[in-house]
Amino acid sequence: MAPVTPVPRPQTRSFAAPSDDDPSPRSEGALLVVTNVLSHYRVPLFQALSDELDVRFVFFSDGQEQYWRNGNSPLGGLSGKVLPGRWVGRTRIPRGLVGEITSGEHDVVVKCINGKVALPVAYLAARFSGRRFVLWTGIWQHPRARLHRLSAPLVRAIYRRADAVLTYGRHVSRYLEEQGVDPSRVRVAVQAVDLDIFRSETRAPRTPADGPAQLLYVGRLETAKGPQVLLEAVANLIERGHDVRCTFVGEGPLGPSLRQRVDQLGIAEQVRFAGRVPNPELPATYRSADVTVVPSILTDDFAEPWSLAVNEAMGCGSLVVASTAVGAVRDGLVSDGRTGLTFAWGDVGALTDALAAALTDPTRSAELAEAGRNEVQRYSYRHAAAAFVQAAELARTRGRRSARPGRTPSPLRRMAVSTKRDACR
Repeated sequence: MAPVTPVPRPQTRSFAAPSDDDPSPRSEGALLVVTNVLSHYRVPLFQALSDELDVRFVFFSDGQEQYWRNGNSPLGGLSGKVLPGRWVGRTRIPRGLVGEITSGEHDVVVKCINGKVALPVAYLAARFSGRRFVLWTGIWQHPRARLHRLSAPLVRAIYRRADAVLTYGRHVSRYLEEQGVDPSRVRVAVQAVDLDIFRSETRAPRTPADGPAQLLYVGRLETAKGPQVLLEAVANLIERGHDVRCTFVGEGPLGPSLRQRVDQLGIAEQVRFAGRVPNPELPATYRSADVTVVPSILTDDFAEPWSLAVNEAMGCGSLVVASTAVGAVRDGLVSDGRTGLTFAWGDVGALTDALAAALTDPTRSAELAEAGRNEVQRYSYRHAAAAFVQAAELARTRGRRSARPGRTPSPLRRMAVSTKRDACR
């Protein structure tokens, strides 16, 4: 059993979703967004951002990351380019990144946290060329693997030296405060999906006439995502006499061992592996599920930044049961007993109990699902784009205040001093 990790109560001072009455912010100046891949779920955000200001996008990866491997989506009407490069192990070495940052009309550079090489290169290139730097991050717990531990002082220095920081949620904002980042420089760019696609009307409570309860998992079949935890909980539910069916959507390295475990448990009739489901078919898949389970666990090199499956499921009216290792739980979108149910990550018994509670009280489950459907409406691309604009303005303001006559240390020296100070702590 994994130790229970308490989930802090959301702090509204770190995040308040804009209301529909808020005017769309406008921005002077141009923006360069540097990130690894153009995934299908980022396209609407970047389109919304393009509607707000003059922005270009640079993608430094070919989209073959171990956790993605889907390539880049078409640029469509976005202004930008995909940089060439090569892989050295699991690290992407992009070509032309410095030139993209140091040339052009942009005065602010937004860089995602990804990229062992791309992150420090982008930071230094922005600093040396006199441009403001905004970090965009979803990390709420620094990975504990050896290489990540070694990089921690450098990343912490960038956290503190960035002109502004965009976070995935309140949980990341709290983590940054713990790392010494001034909270006034932090803005939350909410994680969003297209709620015009992932949508549903209010769903009635399920009844015995509806047949077996439908459980759903959507994600890669890998250890950190926790499908092995869900499988054991399903077996427990069946042993307790619950009539359930569980569908696993996705592919990954755990697939063969999970199928073998199904055979060992003798639950092949109750468990289905659907493989990869095309994106246009996902909304109907969520709508067919009574409960969507997000059972991620913490590992030495991964902490679930968010899990957009939560937003998708909530939008489609499916009750979400998620672990305390999920970013959307840490943020507060999934609030236990209010917008969904949560359980201690890695705890099969706790997940079994949470699912049993959902199945034995369908009226309460329907109420929670409806509350989740309403809550997720606040997590929109428009609100996320507004946060980018606000962060860019914060960065410009900080740049004007720091523009003092006289000699100042170089960006490289400032980073070196900050990194050395952190490493000695």
